[in-house]
Amino acid sequence: MMAENISLLAALVAMIVGMGVGALWYSPLLVGNAWLEEMGKPMEELGDPKKAMSMSAVNMFVVALFLQIFLGATNTSGAVAGAGLAIVIWLGFVATTQILAVFFQGHTWRHFFIDTGNQFLAYAVMGAILGAWR
Repeated sequence: MMAENISLLAALVAMIVGMGVGALWYSPLLVGNAWLEEMGKPMEELGDPKKAMSMSAVNMFVVALFLQIFLGATNTSGAVAGAGLAIVIWLGFVATTQILAVFFQGHTWRHFFIDTGNQFLAYAVMGAILGAWR
């Protein structure tokens, strides 16, 4: 692993911002109500929000660490270049994986765009932060 390309502080900052993107994205101000409609359940039936947010934080921290590895491996620096690389990673790994939920799990295209849109924005913002950090 390319440990010299890893900053735990940068990963923490990117994780917090990425979580903020998700919190805003899934709020009633943006797509929260549409997402709940797609889920077909009220918020109370979706499970323990503390556990979900804790796991989301771990997930975003791991994403931030791996984005840093890719940034280092490709010698990418700067906010715009970092966001661009993160979007390429999102397209190659996240969107292509999440689209399978449409075909195999019966998710609607609307549900796909809601969930994948969040990941797109989070990856782009996190990539910009981590790219600028370099």
